[in-house]
Amino acid sequence: FSSDENAMSYDSNGEFDNGVYILQLASSSSSSSSSVAAPGASSPVISCALSNQCISIYESSSLRQVRDLGKCHDGTIHDICHFGTNGEFLASCGGDGFVKIFDLRSSSTAPSLSFKTPKRDEEALSVAVGYDGVLAAVGVSKGSIHFYDVRNAAASNTSQPLGTYHDAHTDDVTRVRFQPSSPSSPLLASAS
Repeated sequence: FSSDENAMSYDSNGEFDNGVYILQLASSSSSSSSSVAAPGASSPVISCALSNQCISIYESSSLRQVRDLGKCHDGTIHDICHFGTNGEFLASCGGDGFVKIFDLRSSSTAPSLSFKTPKRDEEALSVAVGYDGVLAAVGVSKGSIHFYDVRNAAASNTSQPLGTYHDAHTDDVTRVRFQPSSPSSPLLASAS
């Protein structure tokens, strides 16, 4: 996964290092077996969260880059996930405490929705979207899991969560995932 501006290079010891690394991967095909999530893509896409706080999107069949969302967070991007009928939405969360949702059908690189964890010093470490794209669960650095109603967050432009599991873990909540086999996703798993 490289472009001309981020071409592969080797250091003086002959080791690969272009300074940009893939930190997270997410596939739109996990949302739907026939998904095509981005304009210009003829197959499902793979989204890559990079060490330079950017997100790049590639067609899974050819590994051709179809989108570049540019710099998405002011800190490390900790997690990304596709959701929606065809995986057309991408959620990301990062060290800046923000959760951002991108509509990959749009030509805009700006998030269509953005909300911040309620405590200023919390990092958003993991994000999952369930209940048919309505509920976002966000694992944070203070052992809690916040829940946001994606529909109301867009309307109210607020960072206040719908609810929170306080002390869900004794350490950082590094992974949250909804049960993938059920469309209404009644179960949430979390890990720290």
